[in-house]
Amino acid sequence: MTARRPDSRDGQEGKQLSVRQRDGGWRFWIRIDARLREMSFHEIAKEFSRRSKAESTKKDRVTEIAAELRKAQASVVIEKPQLWLRLVPTESLEIGFDVDATKVQFLSWLTDASSTGNRRSGWNFVNDLRGPRFFGNKVTHGNDDDYMRTEITEQGHVTFWVRDSLGQPGSEPSIAPYELIEYPVSVFRLMAAILNRYGNGHADLQVVAGLVISGIRGWSLRPGSPRGPARCYCSDRRSFRMTCLS
Repeated sequence: MTARRPDSRDGQEGKQLSVRQRDGGWRFWIRIDARLREMSFHEIAKEFSRRSKAESTKKDRVTEIAAELRKAQASVVIEKPQLWLRLVPTESLEIGFDVDATKVQFLSWLTDASSTGNRRSGWNFVNDLRGPRFFGNKVTHGNDDDYMRTEITEQGHVTFWVRDSLGQPGSEPSIAPYELIEYPVSVFRLMAAILNRYGNGHADLQVVAGLVISGIRGWSLRPGSPRGPARCYCSDRRSFRMTCLS
């Protein structure tokens, strides 16, 4: 049976309580543990349908971003030696660049390579010519006519490119292995730092990447590592030479 409490100290008058009258007194039912029951067939089908729809939406978003990246890649100038990279999360990070704490954080990331786990003396996204500039919906590090530029939007889109200083042009143009590796890796580490700070609450977030390396047809990949001592290499085409096809 149920009874209606006539008054209440918290002001919730008329609240129904599950009680039983026994042995001349009122016995109130209280919950002491979680209630478990088997799900009905309809509930199971509904849950699977919800998850399937969420996975389908996620795949559609990845496909949509990939199509947008292909369009952006097609617009990259291919005549000049250039490495272009864009990272796009599947969910907006809603970064507030008008917040002072956010400006301080990105100022540290964009001017100190070690703050994102990169080598200070390595090939990374840090532009030594000028400092970052903050706008209402993005931050840029470098101008359009600089050899290097990084842009981060409030949604968390990271775009980086380096040109002119890419590789070693000349009669036999070439590019160093770590130069080819460290530039993209440094940007991925920057994205990791951004997600660690602003990606909370996005458990299903994914990052889609688009990469273009243009203007290097006929270039060679030099041997060696920037961590090792400087070495001279023979100009003979047969020695430690791998020709780039595009």
